[in-house]
Amino acid sequence: MALKLNLKKDELISVAVEMGLVIPSKAKIIYLKKLIESSEVYKNDIEFVRSLVENALEKSKQEAEKNEREAEIQLEKIKLSQIEKQIELAKVRKESEKNPQTLESGEPSSITDKLESLVKSIKTL
Repeated sequence: MALKLNLKKDELISVAVEMGLVIPSKAKIIYLKKLIESSEVYKNDIEFVRSLVENALEKSKQEAEKNEREAEIQLEKIKLSQIEKQIELAKVRKESEKNPQTLESGEPSSITDKLESLVKSIKTL
């Protein structure tokens, strides 16, 4: 029974490498399919090739899941950073409400500068 090779290029390359086939550097998908299908391994041991295909698909699935988890982690890190900046901004605002004279007296406007820089950093997140 023939085996359908509906695989991505990197999956086909993986199967061909596992079969011990020589792959040209710029091989197209159609060439890879023909290379695999015309090999002695494919003709003589289709079950072995089937297991290689299943392994390649499983590996691709695991990589996709890993990439998705990493993307979710990055998103959570960004959210956490934004929350930290918002907390810091709230603290500075509360501090400025307690000490309104520092803003009016012309003393170093570090609180104002802090507020402005925090607002800018939150907007960029």
